[in-house]
Amino acid sequence: MPRGQALRAAIGAIVSLVALFLVLRSVDLQATAEELRSADPRWIGLAWLLIVTDLSFRGLRWQRLVRPIQSVPWLHMEGYLL
Repeated sequence: MPRGQALRAAIGAIVSLVALFLVLRSVDLQATAEELRSADPRWIGLAWLLIVTDLSFRGLRWQRLVRPIQSVPWLHMEGYLL
């Protein structure tokens, strides 16, 4: 990996870790775990289905937008789902 890309990746990782720290320090992880344990699996499944559907349509939209420039397979647009 070229030095510029490695530096950019390192800065991105540091920013992500700091953001994660700032978010998690204000969250009660014990209470969050309790809420997740008591959640109805049907609602979690429905939410998962809706998220996957939304991301699939976004990939399709990007495929259509990029098509005049270059033909890109739909699965390549869905890389973040796989």
